[in-house]
Amino acid sequence: MKTLLEHLDDLDRMVDGGAEKPKIRHQIDLVGRIVATNEAEHSRLVQNHEALVAENQALITKNQALVAENAKLIAPSDNSCMSAPIVGEVDLSTD
Repeated sequence: MKTLLEHLDDLDRMVDGGAEKPKIRHQIDLVGRIVATNEAEHSRLVQNHEALVAENQALITKNQALVAENAKLIAPSDNSCMSAPIVGEVDLSTD
């Protein structure tokens, strides 16, 4: 499959070589279809990228909230678990 540049080079050679108008018009139509296809693909890719960026931002926000929640669970700010009174002794011997 030829690239767009190759098709444009073919068109240039046709014009320089004095090709018939229907052949030149056919080549112009071909280039136009390729450009239209590329523009549509570009538009689709831009939309997909925007959706992925938004999804990524939502995940970052959710992750930050979970990190903050976990930090609270791991190290409570009042340290109440550190000052709990000892209720009784536990025998750890293995008789």
